[in-house]
Amino acid sequence: MLTVTKKFEFEACHHLNDYEGACARKHGHTYKLEITLAGMPINNGMIIDFHTVKTVVQTHIINRLDHYDLNEIGDEWDEALFEQPTAENMVLWIVYVLTPIFLGYNCILHHVRLYETSNSHADWSRDCPMLENGQEAMEEPDEDLVL
Repeated sequence: MLTVTKKFEFEACHHLNDYEGACARKHGHTYKLEITLAGMPINNGMIIDFHTVKTVVQTHIINRLDHYDLNEIGDEWDEALFEQPTAENMVLWIVYVLTPIFLGYNCILHHVRLYETSNSHADWSRDCPMLENGQEAMEEPDEDLVL
């Protein structure tokens, strides 16, 4: 399997609801987004044209989030897009939106990384096993392991 990655940037503000701390106040971020797609090259030697990736992500993700208050963005039914606009919830929404679109281009959304700050990010990966409640599956620790 081969992968290709395209990086994006956007600005947005938000606050965290029912949260104790500085992030309860409205503040902004320069988000950095990485989209990784997997597949095999087709006749033109590419998994997908980087320009196509740029157009899809710009249209369906960046244009919806850039320079907006994430707490106030609504969906097509005027429901809040994010109940709690954390990096984790944003990544899950991005995966939900982009997965079916890229399948139409014969490639698979493989990894999404969203940096909220230069040293804090949330990741989603297709190869990460999930439990029914959405939590990552963890291997049982070795009984002889001493921490």
